[in-house]
Amino acid sequence: MTEIDLDLLLNYPLIKKQRTTEGFSYTGVVEVNNVDYKVKLKYRKNKFIFHDLDKLNSIKNELNKEIGEKKDLSELKVLDYFRDYVKSLANNGGILINKSYLYRKVLMEYIEFTKFYLNLTKCQLSDDFMKIFISMQDENKREHSIVISIDDSEVNNIFKLEKYDLPIKPIKNNSNLTVLFDQFLATVEVLKPYFDFMEHLDNTAWILDPVEPKKCHNYRRIYLGENTSVTVRVDAYNIKLRPEILFLGPERIVEIYRDNLNSNLDTWDENGDPYTQLLKILGENYCGVSYVIK
Repeated sequence: MTEIDLDLLLNYPLIKKQRTTEGFSYTGVVEVNNVDYKVKLKYRKNKFIFHDLDKLNSIKNELNKEIGEKKDLSELKVLDYFRDYVKSLANNGGILINKSYLYRKVLMEYIEFTKFYLNLTKCQLSDDFMKIFISMQDENKREHSIVISIDDSEVNNIFKLEKYDLPIKPIKNNSNLTVLFDQFLATVEVLKPYFDFMEHLDNTAWILDPVEPKKCHNYRRIYLGENTSVTVRVDAYNIKLRPEILFLGPERIVEIYRDNLNSNLDTWDENGDPYTQLLKILGENYCGVSYVIK
Protein backbone atom coordinates (compact mmCIF):
# COMPACT_ATOMS: atom_id res chain seq x y z
CA MET A 1 0.00 0.00 0.00
CA THR A 2 1.42 3.37 -1.04
CA GLU A 3 1.47 6.41 1.23
CA ILE A 4 -1.29 8.02 -0.84
CA ASP A 5 -3.45 4.90 -0.55
CA LEU A 6 -2.92 4.88 3.21
CA ASP A 7 -3.90 8.55 3.49
CA LEU A 8 -6.99 7.84 1.41
CA LEU A 9 -7.98 4.99 3.69
CA LEU A 10 -7.46 7.03 6.84
CA ASN A 11 -9.29 10.14 5.62
CA TYR A 12 -12.01 8.54 3.47
CA PRO A 13 -12.56 4.98 4.74
CA LEU A 14 -15.84 4.64 2.82
CA ILE A 15 -14.22 5.32 -0.56
CA LYS A 16 -13.15 2.24 -2.53
CA LYS A 17 -10.32 2.60 -5.03
CA GLN A 18 -10.25 0.27 -8.04
CA ARG A 19 -8.00 -0.02 -11.06
CA THR A 20 -9.80 0.22 -14.42
CA THR A 21 -8.70 -0.22 -18.02
CA GLU A 22 -8.49 3.57 -18.30
CA GLY A 23 -7.00 4.40 -14.93
CA PHE A 24 -8.70 4.35 -11.51
CA SER A 25 -12.18 4.75 -10.08
CA TYR A 26 -13.10 5.94 -6.57
CA THR A 27 -16.59 5.00 -5.39
CA GLY A 28 -18.29 5.39 -2.03
CA VAL A 29 -19.49 7.93 0.49
CA VAL A 30 -18.02 11.21 1.76
CA GLU A 31 -19.45 12.60 4.98
CA VAL A 32 -19.94 16.37 5.19
CA ASN A 33 -21.59 17.96 8.24
CA ASN A 34 -22.97 14.57 9.33
CA VAL A 35 -24.60 14.00 5.95
CA ASP A 36 -23.46 11.21 3.62
CA TYR A 37 -22.92 12.04 -0.05
CA LYS A 38 -22.41 9.37 -2.68
CA VAL A 39 -19.39 10.01 -4.90
CA LYS A 40 -18.04 8.37 -8.02
CA LEU A 41 -14.72 9.81 -9.13
CA LYS A 42 -12.67 8.65 -12.11
CA TYR A 43 -9.02 9.18 -13.01
CA ARG A 44 -8.12 8.80 -16.65
CA LYS A 45 -5.78 10.52 -19.07
CA ASN A 46 -4.02 12.17 -16.13
CA LYS A 47 -7.22 13.93 -15.08
CA PHE A 48 -9.76 13.53 -12.30
CA ILE A 49 -13.47 13.76 -13.21
CA PHE A 50 -16.50 13.45 -10.97
CA HIS A 51 -18.64 10.93 -12.83
CA ASP A 52 -21.64 10.75 -10.50
CA LEU A 53 -22.55 12.77 -7.39
CA ASP A 54 -26.03 11.34 -6.87
CA LYS A 55 -28.10 14.07 -5.17
CA LEU A 56 -25.45 16.73 -5.92
CA ASN A 57 -25.22 16.11 -9.65
CA SER A 58 -26.35 19.68 -10.22
CA ILE A 59 -22.91 20.93 -9.11
CA LYS A 60 -20.92 18.19 -10.89
CA ASN A 61 -20.01 20.25 -13.98
CA GLU A 62 -18.92 23.20 -11.89
CA LEU A 63 -16.75 20.98 -9.70
CA ASN A 64 -15.15 19.28 -12.70
CA LYS A 65 -14.40 22.64 -14.23
CA GLU A 66 -12.67 23.88 -11.10
CA ILE A 67 -10.56 20.79 -10.46
CA GLY A 68 -9.68 20.72 -14.18
CA GLU A 69 -8.01 24.10 -13.78
CA LYS A 70 -5.81 22.89 -10.92
CA LYS A 71 -2.50 21.07 -11.30
CA ASP A 72 -0.75 18.32 -9.37
CA LEU A 73 -3.89 17.00 -7.75
CA SER A 74 -4.01 13.67 -5.94
CA GLU A 75 -7.20 11.75 -5.26
CA LEU A 76 -6.96 12.87 -1.64
CA LYS A 77 -6.78 16.53 -2.62
CA VAL A 78 -9.71 16.14 -5.02
CA LEU A 79 -11.89 14.59 -2.33
CA ASP A 80 -10.77 17.27 0.14
CA TYR A 81 -11.81 19.89 -2.40
CA PHE A 82 -15.21 18.22 -2.81
CA ARG A 83 -15.77 18.09 0.93
CA ASP A 84 -14.75 21.73 1.44
CA TYR A 85 -16.86 22.84 -1.52
CA VAL A 86 -20.03 21.14 -0.19
CA LYS A 87 -19.31 22.45 3.30
CA SER A 88 -19.03 26.01 2.00
CA LEU A 89 -22.35 25.61 0.17
CA ALA A 90 -24.00 24.52 3.40
CA ASN A 91 -22.51 27.40 5.37
CA ASN A 92 -23.70 29.90 2.77
CA GLY A 93 -27.21 28.55 2.34
CA GLY A 94 -26.30 26.46 -0.68
CA ILE A 95 -27.52 23.38 1.17
CA LEU A 96 -30.77 24.08 -0.66
CA ILE A 97 -29.17 22.23 -3.55
CA ASN A 98 -29.37 19.14 -1.41
CA LYS A 99 -32.88 19.98 -0.21
CA SER A 100 -34.17 20.65 -3.71
CA TYR A 101 -33.24 17.12 -4.69
CA LEU A 102 -35.02 15.88 -1.59
CA TYR A 103 -38.13 17.95 -2.25
CA ARG A 104 -38.38 16.72 -5.85
CA LYS A 105 -38.13 13.10 -4.75
CA VAL A 106 -40.71 13.56 -1.98
CA LEU A 107 -43.14 15.32 -4.30
CA MET A 108 -42.78 12.71 -7.06
CA GLU A 109 -43.26 9.85 -4.60
CA TYR A 110 -46.25 11.59 -3.03
CA ILE A 111 -47.96 12.17 -6.39
CA GLU A 112 -47.47 8.53 -7.37
CA PHE A 113 -48.74 7.41 -3.98
CA THR A 114 -51.97 9.43 -4.24
CA LYS A 115 -52.59 8.00 -7.71
CA PHE A 116 -52.26 4.46 -6.37
CA TYR A 117 -54.29 4.86 -3.15
CA LEU A 118 -57.60 6.54 -3.90
CA ASN A 119 -59.70 5.48 -0.89
CA LEU A 120 -57.73 7.08 1.92
CA THR A 121 -59.75 9.16 4.37
CA LYS A 122 -56.84 11.58 4.64
CA CYS A 123 -53.60 12.12 2.78
CA GLN A 124 -51.74 15.38 3.28
CA LEU A 125 -48.20 16.56 2.59
CA SER A 126 -46.96 19.22 5.00
CA ASP A 127 -45.99 22.64 3.67
CA ASP A 128 -42.31 22.01 4.36
CA PHE A 129 -42.43 18.63 2.51
CA MET A 130 -41.11 16.88 5.63
CA LYS A 131 -44.19 14.98 6.83
CA ILE A 132 -47.03 13.02 5.25
CA PHE A 133 -50.25 12.49 7.21
CA ILE A 134 -52.31 9.46 6.23
CA SER A 135 -55.57 8.04 7.57
CA MET A 136 -57.39 4.97 6.29
CA GLN A 137 -60.00 2.42 7.27
CA ASP A 138 -59.44 -1.32 7.21
CA GLU A 139 -62.07 -3.87 6.15
CA ASN A 140 -63.73 -3.67 9.57
CA LYS A 141 -64.03 0.13 9.40
CA ARG A 142 -61.30 0.63 11.98
CA GLU A 143 -59.51 3.94 11.55
CA HIS A 144 -55.71 3.91 11.28
CA SER A 145 -53.70 7.13 11.23
CA ILE A 146 -49.97 7.40 10.67
CA VAL A 147 -47.34 10.06 10.09
CA ILE A 148 -44.50 9.35 7.67
CA SER A 149 -41.58 11.73 8.11
CA ILE A 150 -38.78 12.58 5.71
CA ASP A 151 -35.37 11.67 7.10
CA ASP A 152 -33.04 14.14 5.39
CA SER A 153 -30.02 12.54 7.04
CA GLU A 154 -30.54 9.50 4.79
CA VAL A 155 -29.17 9.32 1.27
CA ASN A 156 -31.74 6.92 -0.19
CA ASN A 157 -34.17 5.53 2.41
CA ILE A 158 -35.73 8.86 3.32
CA PHE A 159 -39.27 7.74 4.23
CA LYS A 160 -39.69 6.86 7.91
CA LEU A 161 -42.78 5.58 9.72
CA GLU A 162 -42.76 8.02 12.64
CA LYS A 163 -46.16 7.92 14.37
CA TYR A 164 -48.63 5.03 14.48
CA ASP A 165 -51.00 3.28 16.88
CA LEU A 166 -50.05 -0.37 16.59
CA PRO A 167 -48.04 -2.87 18.64
CA ILE A 168 -45.80 -2.75 15.63
CA LYS A 169 -42.61 -4.55 14.83
CA PRO A 170 -39.92 -2.18 13.54
CA ILE A 171 -40.38 -1.17 9.90
CA LYS A 172 -37.17 0.08 8.33
CA ASN A 173 -36.90 3.30 6.38
CA ASN A 174 -37.59 2.94 2.68
CA SER A 175 -36.76 4.87 -0.46
CA ASN A 176 -40.27 4.25 -1.79
CA LEU A 177 -43.30 5.78 -0.06
CA THR A 178 -45.74 3.24 -1.50
CA VAL A 179 -43.62 0.27 -0.43
CA LEU A 180 -43.37 1.64 3.12
CA PHE A 181 -47.14 2.10 3.31
CA ASP A 182 -47.70 -1.41 1.91
CA GLN A 183 -45.59 -2.77 4.77
CA PHE A 184 -47.80 -0.89 7.22
CA LEU A 185 -50.95 -2.30 5.59
CA ALA A 186 -49.51 -5.81 5.77
CA THR A 187 -48.97 -5.33 9.49
CA VAL A 188 -52.57 -4.16 9.93
CA GLU A 189 -53.76 -7.28 8.10
CA VAL A 190 -51.74 -9.58 10.36
CA LEU A 191 -53.13 -7.85 13.46
CA LYS A 192 -56.85 -8.28 12.59
CA PRO A 193 -57.39 -11.22 15.02
CA TYR A 194 -55.73 -9.15 17.74
CA PHE A 195 -58.04 -6.18 17.07
CA ASP A 196 -61.09 -8.48 17.19
CA PHE A 197 -60.04 -10.00 20.51
CA MET A 198 -59.28 -6.67 22.19
CA GLU A 199 -62.51 -5.07 20.96
CA HIS A 200 -64.44 -8.05 22.34
CA LEU A 201 -62.88 -7.50 25.75
CA ASP A 202 -63.54 -3.76 25.60
CA ASN A 203 -67.20 -4.32 24.73
CA THR A 204 -67.94 -6.97 27.36
CA ALA A 205 -65.68 -6.35 30.35
CA TRP A 206 -65.15 -3.62 32.92
CA ILE A 207 -61.74 -2.32 31.82
CA LEU A 208 -59.71 -0.59 34.53
CA ASP A 209 -56.53 -0.07 32.54
CA PRO A 210 -55.78 1.39 30.10
CA VAL A 211 -58.41 4.06 30.73
CA GLU A 212 -58.55 4.89 27.04
CA PRO A 213 -57.40 1.77 25.21
CA LYS A 214 -55.38 2.24 22.04
CA LYS A 215 -54.44 -0.28 19.39
CA CYS A 216 -50.87 -0.34 20.67
CA HIS A 217 -52.01 -1.52 24.13
CA ASN A 218 -51.72 -5.30 24.08
CA TYR A 219 -53.11 -5.76 27.59
CA ARG A 220 -56.29 -5.14 29.59
CA ARG A 221 -56.78 -5.02 33.36
CA ILE A 222 -60.31 -6.24 34.06
CA TYR A 223 -62.35 -5.72 37.23
CA LEU A 224 -63.53 -8.98 38.83
CA GLY A 225 -65.33 -7.67 41.90
CA GLU A 226 -64.31 -7.69 45.56
CA ASN A 227 -61.41 -5.30 44.89
CA THR A 228 -59.86 -7.89 42.58
CA SER A 229 -58.72 -7.56 38.97
CA VAL A 230 -56.91 -9.58 36.34
CA THR A 231 -54.43 -8.34 33.75
CA VAL A 232 -54.49 -10.18 30.44
CA ARG A 233 -51.53 -9.53 28.13
CA VAL A 234 -51.46 -11.10 24.66
CA ASP A 235 -49.01 -11.61 21.84
CA ALA A 236 -50.52 -9.26 19.26
CA TYR A 237 -48.90 -11.15 16.38
CA ASN A 238 -50.07 -14.57 17.54
CA ILE A 239 -53.34 -14.17 19.41
CA LYS A 240 -53.75 -17.97 19.49
CA LEU A 241 -50.98 -18.26 22.08
CA ARG A 242 -52.02 -18.44 25.71
CA PRO A 243 -51.83 -14.92 27.21
CA GLU A 244 -49.95 -13.82 30.29
CA ILE A 245 -52.37 -13.55 33.21
CA LEU A 246 -51.82 -11.75 36.51
CA PHE A 247 -54.35 -11.41 39.34
CA LEU A 248 -54.32 -8.40 41.67
CA GLY A 249 -56.24 -7.97 44.92
CA PRO A 250 -56.67 -9.51 48.38
CA GLU A 251 -54.55 -12.64 48.63
CA ARG A 252 -57.39 -14.88 49.86
CA ILE A 253 -59.46 -14.06 46.77
CA VAL A 254 -56.56 -14.01 44.34
CA GLU A 255 -55.56 -17.48 45.52
CA ILE A 256 -58.92 -18.88 44.41
CA TYR A 257 -58.58 -17.40 40.94
CA ARG A 258 -54.96 -18.54 40.72
CA ASP A 259 -55.83 -22.12 41.69
CA ASN A 260 -58.56 -22.23 39.04
CA LEU A 261 -56.14 -20.87 36.45
CA ASN A 262 -53.41 -23.39 37.28
CA SER A 263 -55.92 -26.22 37.02
CA ASN A 264 -57.09 -25.12 33.60
CA LEU A 265 -53.87 -23.96 31.90
CA ASP A 266 -53.42 -27.21 29.99
CA THR A 267 -56.88 -26.90 28.46
CA TRP A 268 -55.89 -23.95 26.31
CA ASP A 269 -56.48 -24.87 22.67
CA GLU A 270 -54.53 -22.81 20.14
CA ASN A 271 -56.99 -23.89 17.46
CA GLY A 272 -59.98 -22.54 19.37
CA ASP A 273 -61.44 -19.06 19.69
CA PRO A 274 -59.09 -17.03 21.96
CA TYR A 275 -61.95 -15.36 23.84
CA THR A 276 -63.62 -18.68 24.59
CA GLN A 277 -60.29 -20.19 25.62
CA LEU A 278 -59.66 -17.27 27.98
CA LEU A 279 -62.99 -17.84 29.76
CA LYS A 280 -62.22 -21.55 29.99
CA ILE A 281 -58.82 -21.25 31.65
CA LEU A 282 -59.97 -18.54 34.07
CA GLY A 283 -62.59 -20.93 35.38
CA GLU A 284 -66.13 -20.75 36.69
CA ASN A 285 -65.28 -18.14 39.33
CA TYR A 286 -64.32 -15.67 36.63
CA CYS A 287 -67.11 -13.19 35.98
CA GLY A 288 -65.23 -10.23 34.62
CA VAL A 289 -65.97 -10.78 30.97
CA SER A 290 -69.11 -12.78 31.51
CA TYR A 291 -71.29 -10.24 33.31
CA VAL A 292 -69.39 -7.38 34.91
CA ILE A 293 -70.41 -4.77 32.33
CA LYS A 294 -68.98 -1.26 32.19
